Amino acid sequence: MSILELPSTTDDCILDALTPADMLKYSWTCKTAHSTVQSYMRRAFSVDKLLSRYFKPLDIDQFRQLQCQTGTLISGSTALQLFDRAVYPESDLDLYVEYRFTRTIAAWLLHIGYTYAPRPESENIQTIEVNAFRDYPPNRLNIPENPSDDIFFRTFGDAFENYEGSSAVFNFEKRSPYRKIQLITSMQPPLRTILSFHFTCVMNIITHDTAYSFFPWTTFEERCALMCKARNTKRDNAYRKYTRRGWSFVTLNDLLLQKKDDPFSSFAFAAQSASSMFHKPCITYSSMRYVGDRWCWRIPISTGIEPRKGYIESNSWTMNFGNYSYPSLHCKLLVSRKLKFCYLACGNNEDLQDFISYHMGPCAWDMPYEPM
Repeated sequence: MSILELPSTTDDCILDALTPADMLKYSWTCKTAHSTVQSYMRRAFSVDKLLSRYFKPLDIDQFRQLQCQTGTLISGSTALQLFDRAVYPESDLDLYVEYRFTRTIAAWLLHIGYTYAPRPESENIQTIEVNAFRDYPPNRLNIPENPSDDIFFRTFGDAFENYEGSSAVFNFEKRSPYRKIQLITSMQPPLRTILSFHFTCVMNIITHDTAYSFFPWTTFEERCALMCKARNTKRDNAYRKYTRRGWSFVTLNDLLLQKKDDPFSSFAFAAQSASSMFHKPCITYSSMRYVGDRWCWRIPISTGIEPRKGYIESNSWTMNFGNYSYPSLHCKLLVSRKLKFCYLACGNNEDLQDFISYHMGPCAWDMPYEPM
């Protein structure tokens, strides 16, 4: 029997052991290898397979439509599993959504059989309707008719210490087998919460039509992550968990030494610039990023349906490197009555702000400068 007549899954045990870059190189060797890799990738990077632990097949299609309608993002361990072709049996499904869409997602989870499970520290909580939306109406915040240059969309004090800017975390559970979904809501764009994680290896998202990894080379080729916050007792569990899963952690100083000459690194530009900061200690260097840029790894999701295209790639931000022990995120938050979602916009871009204000009329801007 010719090797070409073997089942398409014959090469899986070999391809499973290759890094994404090595797999790409192998696909370039000949047409047969290219076809083999393409077939493997459709199976290995399957969002439907990932979600099948939590939803039935018909529910997956409904969930994807809801993702499109509400801008819900999948992130955390679940998104990491997709890119890493790994399975973490104990992991939850983490969903990130703007607060005003929380009721829509929560109601759907209850409809398909999940039960709202208040966290242990909650008091006198019986139902999600009583607790989750008692103090937080699901509608958009009131946007002023004629917003001034003053900050409108504010960050909330020390909220970055708990899911980095989220307003609330709602748990949903299902028995036989046990499954848990965390609905993490924020008054800000959910992407802002994700970009405020403790380290970069979990900065990956899955939308209704595309999966994005923001630091793929460092995360999946080098198996390391940049630390974005100081370690403390509360965060140590997360560091230990991802160390067990195969990642090592680097500091900003390590980054400057190791990545400044690496053309593949997602940090290369910033590291090259920041390497001279020792000669100019008063200057902070930055690297502009946006969803889907040249540093991202994009995996299109084949759904069999045609939901409308999302707008996640309209978000941009700046990663600042310089006189800090850790990188910082710099961006503006854009809110308008004419926009369905809130957006991140790269800070200090007055031309962009003027362009949007000219075409859309009154908008509300904020220019926070917070640690990642």
